[in-house]
Amino acid sequence: MAKNTQKAIPVVDHAANQKTEAVLRQSVKDLSAYKYAVDQSCIVSITDTKGIISHVNDNFCKISKYSREELTGQDHRIINSSYHSRQFINDLWTTIASGKIWKGELKNKAKDGSYYWLDTTIVPCLNEEGKPYQYIAIRSDITQQKHEEERLRLLDSVIINAKDAVLITGAFPIDLPGPVILYVNEAFTKMTGYTPEEVIGKTPRILQGPKSDRDELKHVSEALHKFQPCETTIINYKKNGEEFWINFSISPVIDDKGITTHFIAIEKDITLLKNEQLQKLALSKAITDSLKERNTILESIDDAFFAVDKDWTVTYWNKSAERVLSKKKAEVMNNNLWEVFSTEVGDMSYRQYHIAVDTNKAVHFEDNYAALNKWYEISAYPTGNGLSVYFKDITARKLADLHLKHLNLNLQKQARELEVSNAELEQFAYVASHDLQEPLRMVTSFLTQIEKKYGTILDAKGRQYIHFAVDGARRMRQIILDLLEFSRVGRVDDTYEEVDLKNILDDILALYRKQITEQKAVFMIGDLPVIQTLKVPLRQVFQNLISNSLKYQIKGVSPLINISCTEHKKYWLFRISDNGIGIAPEYFDKIFIIFQRLHNRDEYSGTGMGLAVTKKIIENLGGKIYLESQEGKGTTFYFTLLKR
Repeated sequence: MAKNTQKAIPVVDHAANQKTEAVLRQSVKDLSAYKYAVDQSCIVSITDTKGIISHVNDNFCKISKYSREELTGQDHRIINSSYHSRQFINDLWTTIASGKIWKGELKNKAKDGSYYWLDTTIVPCLNEEGKPYQYIAIRSDITQQKHEEERLRLLDSVIINAKDAVLITGAFPIDLPGPVILYVNEAFTKMTGYTPEEVIGKTPRILQGPKSDRDELKHVSEALHKFQPCETTIINYKKNGEEFWINFSISPVIDDKGITTHFIAIEKDITLLKNEQLQKLALSKAITDSLKERNTILESIDDAFFAVDKDWTVTYWNKSAERVLSKKKAEVMNNNLWEVFSTEVGDMSYRQYHIAVDTNKAVHFEDNYAALNKWYEISAYPTGNGLSVYFKDITARKLADLHLKHLNLNLQKQARELEVSNAELEQFAYVASHDLQEPLRMVTSFLTQIEKKYGTILDAKGRQYIHFAVDGARRMRQIILDLLEFSRVGRVDDTYEEVDLKNILDDILALYRKQITEQKAVFMIGDLPVIQTLKVPLRQVFQNLISNSLKYQIKGVSPLINISCTEHKKYWLFRISDNGIGIAPEYFDKIFIIFQRLHNRDEYSGTGMGLAVTKKIIENLGGKIYLESQEGKGTTFYFTLLKR
């Protein structure tokens, strides 16, 4: 598996780069300019076209920890760190071998095993024929910069993946009501509903609203003005207007000069905890307050409420409880709850109430009262002296849930019907394509006989008509064969087996040997695994993609085809890239539809079925196929196969 997917970046053919290249080449030719470069702080080396080191300067020896004697005459790979991929190195050498300057970043390995990074420019020295005879590499040390980038990436990863919301602002400005937001992480967006674009450049007041504690916010503001850390708990508001409780702590970020440059706020949503605390406080107050106050509160709520002591004697029964439970207050007050509701002993409510009392923990559950045809959400809270119970009517929600379940059942039914319909369509395509071949064969055969027997009688126009008819019949037969092949995908009950993909590719390349030789095609094939799969369909996938790479080529350009595989935890990812004519982005989906072609048959042969068959095979194997492409710059197909 490749360790790094960084690609070599050749110089873009712009005026500025052409000017730079001309100056560098002139510098190479000018001996005094070269000596000047060597004497400066740059790290310089010279190799021949095979990569053998012929010269290094003192700076090169210093950073590599090799002496000049140890380096001279050695292959340049003596400092290779094995960090960069084979493709990256191939692209680098392809660039400089073509006489172009290469610029990029390289990770090298010193003599003591340590690693260092270099910003590198490699200049080919060209002979009179315009071919390189040696390469001069001019480098600068960027190791510290790369380490800092890595540290920042790790810090960024911690912030991005933090479960708590992170908000970073600038220092407290004099002319604004608060610090300006510079950054928020994904957890902030999930918590508030605001995207980074909606809050960056604004103050945190965007989260405040009517119930935000102004006094508490004032204390926070005073602390920020003094560049002091602070912590508080307040109500904030989401983008949709929903209020929620947060606990946040703010810390100043101080630079090496002791100046506060930023503030970092860590915010935690404590709405559930706060609501539970508020409910407990409200319940405790209702129980300990006077009877008059308690009656006023409990009689004003829409939810049914009753209370019992530790012996299950009813101590309170509000008006909503009379309505919901169909029992008047006089019937139940000071009576045992289970004597009044003797038919409910042993049911869900009975069991849940006892659990709350036995564990001294609140319980929340749903129950159906068949007599009233109602559903209720019930919360029972132990009070130390007994139990307090709230009833909330959720009938409308439950009916909606039942309706949703009904819709899901209908969708499942429709999905089954669609599966049957698809199977019938596949069978129809198979039968139709099979039965159409015989009439077409007869048409082709008799037209050929007419041409043979009456060829001398017919004029050129007549023979041309017969040729068109025969050619059309043959193309129709090929379309039928492709349709038959498409309908068979997924129908054949092949056996999964161990498949060596290297052997598969060897067979395919042998099949296209003549075409490969004629086009002078070059294949670069990485390590391929042995996998558990269906051999014949997978061979067809590789054959179709390789055939396309050979077919859709720029005239006069030899095909360069790369095939590689990357192993992931649950699947294999395959990559087949070429340097062909490419595909415009608007056709990325169209090319996988049967009979869809982007070119006429005079340019490129085929019926437009190959990629449709390929996609169907891969999806039947549990994988996916997609592509990257630019017109005139080639195409890369990616497809996955699940591990078995």
